Amino acid sequence: EIVEHQEVSTAFRYLAQYYFKCKLWDEASACAQKCLIFNDTREEGKALLRQIIQLRNQNESPSADPPTAPFFLPQSLSASNPTRRVSPLNLSSVT
Repeated sequence: EIVEHQEVSTAFRYLAQYYFKCKLWDEASACAQKCLIFNDTREEGKALLRQIIQLRNQNESPSADPPTAPFFLPQSLSASNPTRRVSPLNLSSVT
């Protein structure tokens, strides 16, 4: 029974770390909480939960930079046909 507990705790720790690396925070959090049940993975589970909370808070906090509006060219500039032709530049004399 003790061996089984160690295998289960190791499995939850592995899954929590795997989901964390894949940025699947909900799944990682659920597995990390299961780690809290077992003595041998309790501290790792707590540490992982703290990291998840920190990352979630970073993602939810508004950034200091205001969001940039999309840039659209005026219709006259975005047309596929050029409005005037520019003659090619002769670069053969440039050394």
